[in-house]
Amino acid sequence: MNRGNRRGDIFREEEDYEAYLRNLTIAKSRYPFFLIGYCLMTNHVHLLIETIEDEHWRIIQYAHSNYSIYFNKKYGLVGHLFQGRYTDEIVESAYRKTVEDVPYVAYREAVANMLVHRDYSVAVDSRIEIYSDRIEIVSPGGLPIGMLREEYIEGRLSKPRNRKIADIFLRLKVIKKLATGIRRIKEQYIHQEVKPGFIVSENAVVVVLPYVKESLNQGKSNMKEITTTLVGKE
Repeated sequence: MNRGNRRGDIFREEEDYEAYLRNLTIAKSRYPFFLIGYCLMTNHVHLLIETIEDEHWRIIQYAHSNYSIYFNKKYGLVGHLFQGRYTDEIVESAYRKTVEDVPYVAYREAVANMLVHRDYSVAVDSRIEIYSDRIEIVSPGGLPIGMLREEYIEGRLSKPRNRKIADIFLRLKVIKKLATGIRRIKEQYIHQEVKPGFIVSENAVVVVLPYVKESLNQGKSNMKEITTTLVGKE
């Protein structure tokens, strides 16, 4: 399932539904798969597919990237059409199983930390870089003055550069409490063989979220680079 950005419409006219199915057909010719069923709603889509050789993320990425280009060009828009990565479930016989590439809570906390703590005086984009075995969240500006690397990694101290953003996120319950984000990220990997990484330099802080074992077992290799998504700067 994939939803429109900010729950916005991804289909406005009958022609849009047809264009989406055309892009899905093109994706099928490039990455053969069985399309068992689909449901196209105004602001989201459901697909039920059976892969043959190619991983499902290649199919969705190809179809949705091309449809996004069509939609933005038609309506004179820019930016993301879909809201983040799609969610997927494995259907085994009469049962289904939700699989997350990275723990959702860890991803949410890493992105929230990036927005709250990044240095907006630096004219560099924040980035979410998606690779075949991990996601990297890049926050420009390094650590706040006075914060030690060990304090950041251990999650003992929080010095939000952007207090207004932090207050808004707290009120909206995007974050639960300051100085808990890093610990919550680590907690999501406590029972996993892989662990999150934290790279701290003078110019940036990078949170590395490796894909969990179940996701890697779906056929992802260590090949670098799938997509780079720009979050943007103030």
